[in-house]
Amino acid sequence: MAGDVVPLAVAVVVRPDGTCEKLRIVGEDGPALAVVDTLARLQLRARRQGGRVRLEELADALAELLELTGLRRELGGEAELGEEPVGFEERVDPADPVA
Repeated sequence: MAGDVVPLAVAVVVRPDGTCEKLRIVGEDGPALAVVDTLARLQLRARRQGGRVRLEELADALAELLELTGLRRELGGEAELGEEPVGFEERVDPADPVA
């Protein structure tokens, strides 16, 4: 007997022209490594085409699995406390004094 279908996240594919497509990610009885693999491949494909993927409405179980595999920040899940949000780049101004 098949398990329950559980919502895991919404993958937002952002194309180079700024248009977005939302994909609902679900799994049976929660996330599996196959879901993580699919999301990583989706991100790789999007980046090769000049876009990106970010995750919204991320289920705790999938967030934990992404963290365990080291892909949480790469796939744009919410930043942990004390972490910079994905996409933030710190710039250094040479005119600023050294702290």
